[in-house]
Amino acid sequence: MPKVVSIGAIALLLSFSLGSPLSAKETPLILDSGIELKESRPNETTYYFRLQVGDKPLSQVIIDLPKGIEIQKWIDVVDANNRPVGSTYDRNGQQVLITFAKPIAIATKLNFYIHGMKAKGSVNLPILVKLEGNPQNQPIGTIRIKL
Repeated sequence: MPKVVSIGAIALLLSFSLGSPLSAKETPLILDSGIELKESRPNETTYYFRLQVGDKPLSQVIIDLPKGIEIQKWIDVVDANNRPVGSTYDRNGQQVLITFAKPIAIATKLNFYIHGMKAKGSVNLPILVKLEGNPQNQPIGTIRIKL
């Protein structure tokens, strides 16, 4: 009987470890998200999220926008010292593709500021990434924003 349990335990362990395409160390981590309100411009709200790059350089971040959500202004991406990291963003259907001029180094913390996002209620925005050397979009989590 112990042989069956150990084989079953090994099969269960393999199914969990092989189920995720990225290891925990490789996966960028979403640190937090929220809203910045400016007293000087009460009608202008900036939404943000922060992430930390894992053990592989980061080449692109993708935000899946639900239908009806628009970004009417721009997106800033800066490092933990508030320095621009050199990025561009494009809209591809319901996705916003944030591409970096050069891959973002391992363990770097990034702040993403979304200006002019319009919608009603609360939204969940799935975040995906492309890591250097891997052409696949990898989901890393979802941020919830109350609009």
